[in-house]
Amino acid sequence: MPSDANSSGLSADQKRRDKLDIIAQILSISSNGALKTQMMNRASLSFAQLNHYLTLAVKAGLMEIIHVKGKRLYRITEKGILFLQLYGEITQLIGIDNLDNQVRINLPQYVAKRK
Repeated sequence: MPSDANSSGLSADQKRRDKLDIIAQILSISSNGALKTQMMNRASLSFAQLNHYLTLAVKAGLMEIIHVKGKRLYRITEKGILFLQLYGEITQLIGIDNLDNQVRINLPQYVAKRK
C-alpha cells in the first residue's frame, strides 16, 4: 500500500468527503449564484446527491434560491458565509485542512461585494 494512503487504502486525493466537506464545497461554488449543473460538475456529485445537499443547505438557511433571467440559481447567504468561516477555522484548529483551493473564497471581500 502506498505510504500516502490512509487506513482505508485511499490516497489523500481519493479520500471520501464527509457531509460538511460537501456542503462547504457547494456553498463556495454558489458564492455568485450557480445553476445545479454547475454545482454538480464542480463538486463531482450526482443529481440525486446534489438535490439532497441543496435541500439541507436551503432548509438550514445557508443558501437561497434566486431567479435571474428565467433561470433558478442557488446562492450562499450570510449564514452560509459564516458557516464557511467557522468550518475553515475548525479544520485549521484541529490540523485538518479539508478546504481545498476550490472551496476557499475571500470571505471579507465577498461580504463587501454583497452589501
